[in-house]
Amino acid sequence: MRVQSPVPPLLTSDSLARRNGKASRDSFNRPPRVIQALPRDEVAIPVPPAPPADPPPLPVATIGLSLLTGLLYMLFATLRGGSPGSLWLSLPMFAIALISAGMAVATYLGQRRKREQQMSAYHTLCREVLAQTRTRLEGLERRQREILLGNDPDVRRLLQIVGIGSEPPQPLQVLWERRPGDPDFLALRLGLGNLPTSITIRTPEPNMFQTTPALNEALDLAQSFAIVRGVPLTVALPTHGSVALAGPRAQALPLALALLAQLVVHHAPNEVRLAALWPNTSNDWD
Repeated sequence: MRVQSPVPPLLTSDSLARRNGKASRDSFNRPPRVIQALPRDEVAIPVPPAPPADPPPLPVATIGLSLLTGLLYMLFATLRGGSPGSLWLSLPMFAIALISAGMAVATYLGQRRKREQQMSAYHTLCREVLAQTRTRLEGLERRQREILLGNDPDVRRLLQIVGIGSEPPQPLQVLWERRPGDPDFLALRLGLGNLPTSITIRTPEPNMFQTTPALNEALDLAQSFAIVRGVPLTVALPTHGSVALAGPRAQALPLALALLAQLVVHHAPNEVRLAALWPNTSNDWD
């Protein structure tokens, strides 16, 4: 059996103590950890207002009746064999019918234009309100992702924490920050995926008999932010007891090394010990 050192010798608390001429394991300062809590905001998706009512339909029957009355009056005057003067007297009645029909059409077209303006203002209002809500949800989603990625970083960040890449190698204060009482003690990142959002999104109550495009857009907005994408998925060793990696060695070995790197970077060597068994012919663990 070969026991692997939890971190490179330059970074162990014993080596740090020897460099300072001390035998104590407390030469590396572990400041109190500040665990950032995920946002627990409550966001209410606004209920879209009712769209403007449709204008009354074009009074085709009224217009037709008015024109028909004027034509019948002129026809009646003609059939009676009246003088040309009587025909001229019937023209005002027909003109009145034409004017009435024209006024009805003009009123209808004016109402149509007014509703189009109202609908334009309605859509603009809905877009602005939903855009403000989307901006707030995007900020909360971004905050969740930053916290989750910061708490369970990738291997590149782990190397920065232990001081690899700096000269002289100097570990960051977040080294060995997890303690046995922390909720994420011995929790290891397996990869990236989707998690339910930590915030509460209240959606408008849909009316199945009266749905509008604005209401559907509001419901879609709530659904799109129900999960947070691209965040670490972890496994808690205290809960599961043991974890086995199965698969082709070319894929399983890097994951195993990443899990070990998380153990030695996040946890102090006097709180988590590593023991490894492998054939002497393998150099994968050097």
